[in-house]
Amino acid sequence: MSEPNESNSSSTPPKVWLRNLMIFTSVVLLGVLGWAFFDILNSYKKQLTETEKIKAQFQEASEKLKNEARRTDSLNRLFVQFNKYRHAVELQAYRDSVYRYLEFKPGDVAWKKIDSSVVTISDVYFGGGLYDYYFRYRVVDNSGKELEVKPEILFRKK
Repeated sequence: MSEPNESNSSSTPPKVWLRNLMIFTSVVLLGVLGWAFFDILNSYKKQLTETEKIKAQFQEASEKLKNEARRTDSLNRLFVQFNKYRHAVELQAYRDSVYRYLEFKPGDVAWKKIDSSVVTISDVYFGGGLYDYYFRYRVVDNSGKELEVKPEILFRKK
């Protein structure tokens, strides 16, 4: 009987060793699982913050686009409103560019060839159509009367 006791006593240590190995393995496995869970949780939180940043950037870009669209629409409305005056503005720019080459400017004193009376140039008028143009001087004579005269009628005394 002593022999079965010996075999029983010899089989007990492997069970303890196996039990200790199982405990160690389960502790390591729980540690690895805990670490994996913690890492996944941290990456999820990081992803949430990045998503919030992207959402904020998207919201900001959307707001900027809305403001630009509003400004563009208002500019388009102004363009449509003032487009009918474009021809007049271009004509005024052309008139102003021609002013440089005229002999008389508004405010100059000139003499009329018809009666040699002194007149003051008050304004210059441009006109014409598709194929021709003209310009006239609006002058004020000594009596204060305004007249429109052709440029050929006026001269400058030297």
